[in-house]
Amino acid sequence: TIGATLAILFILTFLVVPIALAGTYAINELREWVTWAIETNRHGAVTPGWIATMPVIGEWLNGQWTSYLGHPGGIGEVIQAVSGSNIGNIYRGALAAGGSAFSLLLTLLFMMIALF
Repeated sequence: TIGATLAILFILTFLVVPIALAGTYAINELREWVTWAIETNRHGAVTPGWIATMPVIGEWLNGQWTSYLGHPGGIGEVIQAVSGSNIGNIYRGALAAGGSAFSLLLTLLFMMIALF
C-alpha cells in the first residue's frame, strides 16, 4: 500500500501536474489568439510594429497585411480563400475536436483512477 501510494504521488507529481500546467498555459494562449483574431476580423488592424520593422521583408509584409488583414472581415476572407470553408464551419469543427479531446482526457483520468 505504501508502494502504491508512492507510485500515485510520483505519477501525479511528474506526469499529471506538468501536463495540466502546460495544458492550462496552452488554452490561455489559444484564448488570447482567438480573441485577437475575432477583434481583428471585426474591426481590422494595422500591421504590428514588429512585423513592419523586420529587415528585408518588413515593407513587403506590411503591404500584404494592409491589403489582406487591414480591413474588417479580412481574416474571414483569407480563411475562406485558403480552406474553402467559412469561419463558422471551422469554429464548429474546432468545437467538435475540443469536445473529443475533453472526452479522451476524461477517459484517461478514469483509467488512471482505476489503475491505482
